[in-house]
Amino acid sequence: SVKEKSKGENKADIKEKTYSVPSLQNDRSVSSKDRFSHVQSSGYGRSVSPPSSRKSQQFKSLGKSPPKTPLGLGSGHSWLFSQSSGTPLLYIWTTSSEQEKEQILLEQIKELIEQLTTERALKAKLQEEIISQENEYKQELNSLKKQHEEEIYSLKQENFVLSAKLKEFGGENKLSNNATASATADGGEEGLISRLRQEIQEQETLLTGYQAENKRLYEEIKALQRQVKASETSMFKENQRLVTELTNVKQELEFKTAELQNKGIITSMTVQQQIATGNAETVIATNRIAHLEGELAEAKRVQENQSRELTLMQHNKFELERHIETLSKEKDALVRQLADCLNPEQIKELEARHNEELDKLKKKIKWYTENQELLDKSSAKLRAKDDEIHKLKMRLEDLKSEAGMKLEENKLRAKEKAADAKKIQDLERQVKELEQIIYRRHPNSLPAMMMLAASLPDPVTNGSQAKGHTVQVLEAQVKKLEKELESKDELSRQDLRALEQKYNHIKLQFEERIADLEKQLSQYQKLGQDGFLIEHPFSHVQALEKELKSVRDRCKKQVSEMQAEVDRVTAELKKVNKNQENQMRNESGQTEAEWKQRVLNLQNELKDRNHDIEMLQRTIERMRTKSNKRGNASKNSIVTFEKTPISHTSSTSRDYQPGAFADGDLSTLILENQQLKDKVDHLQLELDQQRVDLRRALAETESVARQSREQLEHQIEVLRSSHQKELQRLLTEQALHSSSSKVAELQSKCDTQEVMIRHLQAQLKKYMNEVEQLSHVKAKELQLQKQIEELQQKLREAKMVQAPGMRHFESLEEKLTDLVQRQRKRETELDLVVKQNQQISQSAVDEEVEKWKRVVDAKNQQLQVFRAELDSILEVLRTLQRQSVSLPFGSLYS
Repeated sequence: SVKEKSKGENKADIKEKTYSVPSLQNDRSVSSKDRFSHVQSSGYGRSVSPPSSRKSQQFKSLGKSPPKTPLGLGSGHSWLFSQSSGTPLLYIWTTSSEQEKEQILLEQIKELIEQLTTERALKAKLQEEIISQENEYKQELNSLKKQHEEEIYSLKQENFVLSAKLKEFGGENKLSNNATASATADGGEEGLISRLRQEIQEQETLLTGYQAENKRLYEEIKALQRQVKASETSMFKENQRLVTELTNVKQELEFKTAELQNKGIITSMTVQQQIATGNAETVIATNRIAHLEGELAEAKRVQENQSRELTLMQHNKFELERHIETLSKEKDALVRQLADCLNPEQIKELEARHNEELDKLKKKIKWYTENQELLDKSSAKLRAKDDEIHKLKMRLEDLKSEAGMKLEENKLRAKEKAADAKKIQDLERQVKELEQIIYRRHPNSLPAMMMLAASLPDPVTNGSQAKGHTVQVLEAQVKKLEKELESKDELSRQDLRALEQKYNHIKLQFEERIADLEKQLSQYQKLGQDGFLIEHPFSHVQALEKELKSVRDRCKKQVSEMQAEVDRVTAELKKVNKNQENQMRNESGQTEAEWKQRVLNLQNELKDRNHDIEMLQRTIERMRTKSNKRGNASKNSIVTFEKTPISHTSSTSRDYQPGAFADGDLSTLILENQQLKDKVDHLQLELDQQRVDLRRALAETESVARQSREQLEHQIEVLRSSHQKELQRLLTEQALHSSSSKVAELQSKCDTQEVMIRHLQAQLKKYMNEVEQLSHVKAKELQLQKQIEELQQKLREAKMVQAPGMRHFESLEEKLTDLVQRQRKRETELDLVVKQNQQISQSAVDEEVEKWKRVVDAKNQQLQVFRAELDSILEVLRTLQRQSVSLPFGSLYS
């Protein structure tokens, strides 16, 4: 169907081509149409009206029919007629016919491009449809396989259930038989037998139903398999059909591309048919067209070569004009110098210099002319080589075209030659054997003597021939060596000329630089010494020496300035460091003084408070002595007053407060003393922290100063290196100006560069070979991977399509693997649970231990408080004993 569509489209396109070409330049083409309207058209032009009477009269006067237009080419063409017969010989293109031909060809190209696009779109659509159909078929196959597997799995399950039920019923039958045996003893056999028969019948009916169901399912599976096979075969046939259609479309596309390539020679099918039938006029016209197009390609190639030569000549002209401009400028400068010069000695010197420069310029011009001649020769050689290459290519194409025709003939001739050679060898062998037999039988006969004389070598002739051959070989070698020497001499001359050209170019650059420097020096000298003129330096060397001295002085000044700047920066840095250190010292000293002052004030306050405490203790002692001097009533009241709190405290709780056994002023003083001590400790800590902060700030400032010092040193090093580089550059320039040994150095550098380039090219080739090998290895690896995947797919398919016993075995293996995995998961879960329980128990134990530790710590703290209270009570009792206060301990503890 696709072939028929494409053929129909091609026919339609050909018809469109035949009727789509418009008649261009009607004013010129009317006469030719009228002249050749009675001739059958070739398919390119439109049908035209009948010819006019004037044209028909002309043809009647000639007495011959009008000539046929070859190839159906339209109006605007003229014919060459022979002088004798008036018949058309050649068909000559005019400007209007060329335009028409171009337009026709453009339209045909557009139509062919449209056909190509449509065919490519059709091809893409067909490919998409094929891919979609393949995907659909694959999906259907996968779904059918899945259904098949599910049904097989369900059947296996049902079979397993039925086998289990059969086993159960077999066990029940055994039990029933036992029961019947026991029932015979009891006398109830008939009822049990009838019941068992009914159960057996029910089981048999169930089994028959299951068997019928199994048969139905098996038949359905077979039908599905047949459907799958039929779908696969239909898909395979469809794929083959589509592949054949694709190949046909590709062939048609190749045919059309070939037509497009030969669009200038033979473009229409009608012309090709005419050529195939052997129409002479069409053959002549096509040959003429091909010849003209070949000439056009040759003209284009010649035009490209001429344009290339023109660009080269323009470049050379530009260079020569620039050189002439420089020479004219030099001439003007010399004229000015001559005008400025007044002494005859200077005039003579200038004339001598002028003559020397003229000689140099003549030599240069001669050298340039020789170089140009060599370039012309080389370009002519290159052109000749290009022409030879082109001719050889054309000849090679012709030979290739002829070789295709001669291959079969050569094969046949080779076979015949092989057979003939075998026959000749056999005959020669037979002749030799017969001659040997004759010589043995008749050694003194005339033919034997002639054979012997023919076999013996002639010493004179052979020697002269050998000698002549060796002499010829030696002469050929000598000629070959002479040609090689000449070619090498020419190459060496060209290399020398190239080197000389480079040397002249470099020399010109240096001379231009020297001239610029002299101009600058003259300007500086004219500007110096309050406007008085200074004589021009005598030579270039003095000017360069002065320039070098000035550059050195400038560099020394720069170095001294940089050194002074560095010294200044280092001095500033030292000052900054000293100021920072002084500030830090002052600040640290101020802070230390403040803290010391605060500590002294606190110490004074502490001393005052201690003095107040002592005064209060003395007043307390005085009051106690006064109270002791009172009577018994007051003592008893004191004893009762002291007895009640002791008994209250002992009865209520174990917490003791020292305030209960001393005055309120003493406890407040002790608390204030403790607070002051805490403040002093806090202030000491703050002082230490501030010292640490100050040290850190000092370290940071030192690091910043060190970094700035390093940066300055780096800048100084950079300036020194730049200064040294500048000095080295100036020295090298001076050496280049003074001597010409730089050419040898440049030559050596060029040689080293060429060696390096060759080495790098070798490495590059090696690397490219390795890359190619790597690509081959990667391709092989991909192929092997694809093969492995295909084998795995085949293995899967083989596993899928195998016996039910193996499938059952594989299902059992899968179940076993599932059971093993479940067991491992359960073991891991159990291990996690055990670990969690252990962690939980360990955490509970740790919490319990920590709780008891906290309890012990709380008890220890209470004990420490109790000990402190006991110590305070004992101190109070000791003070009372010192004050000779008698306490009734017996009454207390009674």
